Amino acid sequence: MNLLEAAKSYLVAKLGPVSTPDVALERLQICMTCAFRVNKDGNNYCNKCGCPKLKIWPDSELSNKVMMERASCPKGKWRI
Repeated sequence: MNLLEAAKSYLVAKLGPVSTPDVALERLQICMTCAFRVNKDGNNYCNKCGCPKLKIWPDSELSNKVMMERASCPKGKWRI
């Protein structure tokens, strides 16, 4: 995925609808057991999605990312 495709994917997810609490929880549980999850400065991030792992970019933190209905797992682990 090139930079333009990544930016488009992010905007579609960010500006789209919010996930239901059940879906967000299911996604987060999957992420928390994933080998690609990294913890940086007390925040959890995906090491495969390509999002910046910075506090100034809070949407890349997993607890925020799972709330974006149109976001997807780069490894295909989210069923929704």
